[in-house]
Amino acid sequence: MDEERTGEDGHDPVVELNFVPQWARRPPGANPYANAPAPRPEARGRDARTRDRPAGGRARGAPPHRGGRPPRPDRGGGERAGREARGAPRPRPAAPVAAMPLDIAFLPERQPLGGVVRRIQASRRAYPLLELAAFFLGREAFHAVKIEVPRGVRADTPPLAQCSLCGVVAASRVDVAAHVTAAHAEDLFEVEVEQGEPPAGAFVCVVRCRRDGTLIGPPNHHATAERMAEIRAARFAELSEEAFQAQLETVRDADAIAQWREEARTQRRYRRKDLPEAPPMTAMQAQAWLRGEGASAAVREGRRFIVSGAAARRIEDPAVREALRDAWQQEERFPRTMMTALRPALRHMGLHLFHANAHALFVTAIAPSPVSPDHAVPTIRRALEHLEAHPGARATDLFDALLPETPPDDPRRAELQHHLHWLIEKGHVIAFHDGALAAPRGGTRPMREKAEKLKR
Repeated sequence: MDEERTGEDGHDPVVELNFVPQWARRPPGANPYANAPAPRPEARGRDARTRDRPAGGRARGAPPHRGGRPPRPDRGGGERAGREARGAPRPRPAAPVAAMPLDIAFLPERQPLGGVVRRIQASRRAYPLLELAAFFLGREAFHAVKIEVPRGVRADTPPLAQCSLCGVVAASRVDVAAHVTAAHAEDLFEVEVEQGEPPAGAFVCVVRCRRDGTLIGPPNHHATAERMAEIRAARFAELSEEAFQAQLETVRDADAIAQWREEARTQRRYRRKDLPEAPPMTAMQAQAWLRGEGASAAVREGRRFIVSGAAARRIEDPAVREALRDAWQQEERFPRTMMTALRPALRHMGLHLFHANAHALFVTAIAPSPVSPDHAVPTIRRALEHLEAHPGARATDLFDALLPETPPDDPRRAELQHHLHWLIEKGHVIAFHDGALAAPRGGTRPMREKAEKLKR
């Protein structure tokens, strides 16, 4: 299956390539995949419904301890008693989740990469590839994540699924379909609001949700059962029928009934964005379509997906997210996959890579070009020889060494500045991002030794 990319924002970023030390770039141990987003109700399923029943089988929200012994106060200050009185389950430590075996790589996003390349070209400076890789990793909009099933895994069925609307990836089609149902109703439907007449009839009470105060309707109204099913599907899908009913109460209040009559005047109809000419649906019809045909059409399967950094952080699947967490930790120690992706991309965009020593790899818009100073004018020869003897010297050091005790307006300083700019433009001197200067490797001394060998 072809690679799919989502989440590109389509703007040219303003890039400031001012690098700071590794320890100051992000808070220590910051990992955007360490804490998973709260799972959506549809994705939690039967286990979540079971957790809503505390010890003793009573559903959350039911009247506590009818006719029984009151909850025993907690020795630590009553927090446990208050939790039991509210009907909330005891917190349980989350079971460890095994990471799904995946190959994960971090890649630079195309448009931010173009902005970085233009800044490097304009600066005429050399930047460390290691810091560039960390620069892309530290910005959510600057990198994408490739999630791929290793070749050793069976290829008979696609083991990954992706939401085509936002790029979120999960290990199964069912989980992605649940995500589409919970997160993308507004992306698939246009909501039409109509004002009608208030319901007619004699009503003495109205059903209300204890948790959020929503007025559902009188028990003897024809639309109350449908409204109740709609609210449960939209907000409390993780609860069993018994637990959901325990959230409801009957209110005999004239003001509440009047408020429900006014709210019931508002009718919402849902029209599919892909079929605007189709008749509108009720909320229940829209939810049924979304759980079936709508979710199925928005899910695609494959063995490799490329998602934006923002979409990767919204992944809820525990096994996939654990694999992302492990990959991020390794990449933060050393950005191997980002550096591997940056090398060919930067070369393709006209930049040059070179080693300043045995390990450090730098990127520049000007190809380093060693030159022999033997036939250069005296000022250039002295500058090259000084930089060879003092690699990493700054421009001020060079000026102080070659033109000591000269005023700033001395013409010789302007001449030396002009020569230095020319040497940098031609690649005979490398200007690094932090202001350091150096002659390219293989410069004056090796070239002089080679010339002496040829004379012999």
